[in-house]
Amino acid sequence: VQHTDNDYYLTHLYNNEPNSAGSIFMDYQNDAAFSDQNTLIYGHSRLDGTMFAQLRKLKEQSFVDQHPNITIYTETETAEYKIISVNVVSDTYNYRSLDIGNNLETYIESMIQSSCIQTDTAMTDTDKIITLSTCTNVIEDGRLIVIAKLI
Repeated sequence: VQHTDNDYYLTHLYNNEPNSAGSIFMDYQNDAAFSDQNTLIYGHSRLDGTMFAQLRKLKEQSFVDQHPNITIYTETETAEYKIISVNVVSDTYNYRSLDIGNNLETYIESMIQSSCIQTDTAMTDTDKIITLSTCTNVIEDGRLIVIAKLI
C-alpha cells in the first residue's frame, strides 16, 4: 500500500481501518511500479512476531545463507531481489534517497562494510534496489534496514 505521506499506514491497515500494527507500505515518494532506483518499504517490528519483525532474523548469516532472496508480489508482477546488506542505522541516517544516481556502487559498498552479514552480490550504478526499513532497539532511535538488489 501507499499513501500521500509516510505516517498514515503506520496506524492503519490496507483497508483504512485504524490499527496499531499498521501496514507494510511503500514510501509515498516512490513510483508504485517499483521503477525508482531505490524503492523504500516500511513496517513495524512487532513484539508478537508480525509485520517486519521477521527481518530481525536477517541479522544472522546462517539465516541469510538459507534465505538469500526477497520476493515482492504486486497485482501485476512478481520480482525477486537478492539480499546485499543488513544494517542497523540511526533514524537520521540518509538511506531514504529514491535516486542515488551514479553513487549507487559507492553507497552499497559503504553499507556492505557495516553490514551484519556478508554476501557476494556485485552491483552497478544501473541496478535497482529495495530497502526494507523497520524500528530496532539495538541503538536509540535505530532502524534495521535490509537492502536487496533486483535480479
